[in-house]
Amino acid sequence: DIAVRDVLGLPTIQANIVDLDALLAEQDENKHRKQFTISEQTAIAAELDKKVGPRQGKRETPPGTCPEVPLAPGQETREAVARAAGLGSDRTRRHAETVLANGTPELVAAMDARTVPVSTAAEIASLPAGQQKKVVAEVAAGKRPRTAVREATEKKKSISTDEMLDGTG
Repeated sequence: DIAVRDVLGLPTIQANIVDLDALLAEQDENKHRKQFTISEQTAIAAELDKKVGPRQGKRETPPGTCPEVPLAPGQETREAVARAAGLGSDRTRRHAETVLANGTPELVAAMDARTVPVSTAAEIASLPAGQQKKVVAEVAAGKRPRTAVREATEKKKSISTDEMLDGTG
């Protein structure tokens, strides 16, 4: 108050008080400070899903249901939520969920650091944990992610074929 009156010579100042939802406030604050990791964006999408609520079979969402997720009539909820969370598409979100559910901590970290694309990370997550770690290490050493995963999946297929021929698989 003293600074406003004495320094600026004003009796009052205009203040805009805005009531923001905590999730949106955190999202806006962090958007300008740092980029969200894919894991964080996936968690935001899960929270937005809860806010939107069930829409299955409904053509329209009642106005104001979830202003953070703009939904057009007939639009898929998961697609709109993924976009609002910053994931771009529901496909990317599904890939991220696969990595979070099946990936090693090293793979999740590589996806979050964006050294391995989300779709490639989802492919890697289908491999056994040891192979996931190996692929992530190869990428960290400079190998292209697609090359590393292709070589790992080809090796997995050849091992399976050899086991069948040996009668061990």
